[in-house]
Amino acid sequence: MINMKTTPFIVAMLLASGVWGQPAPPTVLFVCEHGAVKSVVAAARFNQLATERGLPFRAVSRGTAPDPMVPAPVSDGLKGEGLTVPAGFSPALVTATDVNGALRVVTFDVTLPVSAGASRITRWDNLPAFSDGYGPASRAIAAKVDALLRELEAAMKKKREERQLESERVLQLHQQLVRIELPPIE
Repeated sequence: MINMKTTPFIVAMLLASGVWGQPAPPTVLFVCEHGAVKSVVAAARFNQLATERGLPFRAVSRGTAPDPMVPAPVSDGLKGEGLTVPAGFSPALVTATDVNGALRVVTFDVTLPVSAGASRITRWDNLPAFSDGYGPASRAIAAKVDALLRELEAAMKKKREERQLESERVLQLHQQLVRIELPPIE
């Protein structure tokens, strides 16, 4: 037997709880020319910080003209900072699917070959080059990544608060419905 008093409340709670499946984590797409240096360092730093902060975001790296591999000095620099490139990683060409599926797209001195909503694109142009030294280039990217994560975290917190308010409204509606006497549907 279905109880019309509690059904809306139960459905709302199931939707809010995520019981019906967990969506993929929101993705940040980093794009540089070769998909092997700036975007790789940014994605590695982003993923490490997001994990440390318990944030649900993940980052991927792409290139507009990808190199076949990450240069050894970059891999060594990442290791020296306690960062890693995923096992089996090789630079990949940015695609429309990558861009369209990303919460945010960050470019390094390149123009995307596919269109994306301008509000989701952030340009990090004219940062120090890794060819001029790993340390300064990595520090510049780390500062930008930290600021981006703080921005995303603030937006996530705001969204969470909005969902909480909506849940409270649903609960109030449920409480009002419980007070109304409806015959059960058989």
